[in-house]
Amino acid sequence: MSTIHVPTRWGAIPASYSFVQQTPSSSKLAVLFPGFAYPLDAPLMRYAASAAYDSGCDVLGVEYGYQANRADLQEEDQSYLVDEIVVALKNNIGQQYSNVVFIGKSLGTIIQTEVARNIGFSVENHVFLTPLRKVIPSIRDAENALVVVGDNDSLFNSSDISEVANLPNVQLHVLSGANHQLETDNYRESIDLLKTTAMLCGGFCKHL
Repeated sequence: MSTIHVPTRWGAIPASYSFVQQTPSSSKLAVLFPGFAYPLDAPLMRYAASAAYDSGCDVLGVEYGYQANRADLQEEDQSYLVDEIVVALKNNIGQQYSNVVFIGKSLGTIIQTEVARNIGFSVENHVFLTPLRKVIPSIRDAENALVVVGDNDSLFNSSDISEVANLPNVQLHVLSGANHQLETDNYRESIDLLKTTAMLCGGFCKHL
C-alpha cells in the first residue's frame, strides 16, 4: 500500500489517500468516499475496500482535508472539497483504468457524484451506501448502481426508497432493521449486516 499526500485548504496537515494496487496491474479502480464523521477505517468503508480489492480492483481511499485537520465542514465548503479531490485524482490517477467504480457512504454519496461530474473521464459505476435524499437524481442518472440502505434510516426513508426501487439501472438492497450506519442495537445482527454489505460490494465490483 502507498499513500498519496494531498494539500488541503483545511490546514497544514495534508489529506492522506491510501492506494492499494494489484499485482499484476488491474484495469479496474475503486475509489472510496467516506461519510462526514465516518472515516476510511470505519467498518463499512474498511470492508467495502477489502471486498473491492478481493474482486480485482485497485483501491484508492479518499481522506477529506477537514478530517485530516480535525476541522469542521460547512455545507457551503463542499465545492472546495470536491475541487481538491478532483485535482488529486487527476494528478495521481489519470485515465489508465477502463472500469472505475465510486463507492460512497452518506455524505460521500454526494461528494462522489460531484466528483464524477467534474473528473473528466467516465465513471459508469456507483455504489451508494446509505445515500442521502439529495442523491436520488444522481442514482437515477447512474449507468450502473448498487444502493444499500436500511429500512430504519431516518435520512433515507421509505418514500425515498420507493423512488429508486424499480429503476432498471439500480440494484437496490434494503436491509431489515438497519439504521444509517447499517447497524442495529444487536451486535450479532450488525456483524451480519456488515458481512452482507461487504459481499454486495464485492459482487458488484467483480462484475464490472
